[in-house]
Amino acid sequence: MACSAALSTPCWRARHRPSTRPRAGPPRGSAASGNDPRALRHVLDTPLPITRSELAVVPTPVLVLVGADDEHQAPTAPALADAFLHGRHAEVPGDHVSALGTPQLHTAVLRFLAEDPESPTGGP
Repeated sequence: MACSAALSTPCWRARHRPSTRPRAGPPRGSAASGNDPRALRHVLDTPLPITRSELAVVPTPVLVLVGADDEHQAPTAPALADAFLHGRHAEVPGDHVSALGTPQLHTAVLRFLAEDPESPTGGP
């Protein structure tokens, strides 16, 4: 079987397995979560040519969640949420990383999961 460039292929995973060598210090960044930093960089450097019309027909509810201090994503998050048929936008305190530990993030996710996607306001 030929290897493809897709991240999910067994060949790709075999070539990019995280190192099992002991670290000199505590893990930082993506390595702390067990993710392969090279794989994450590949994902970030691979733009997908998706149009607004393609997003507008996605039937699955989508939550675009952003930290208020995230200077790169915060300004565009509401427009991204609006592009989806059932898109919702929520902003929580923090930046791209520190927002993950906030109680407001957990509340926003739980509220989103409890929403009725057929309701125009997204409410129960």
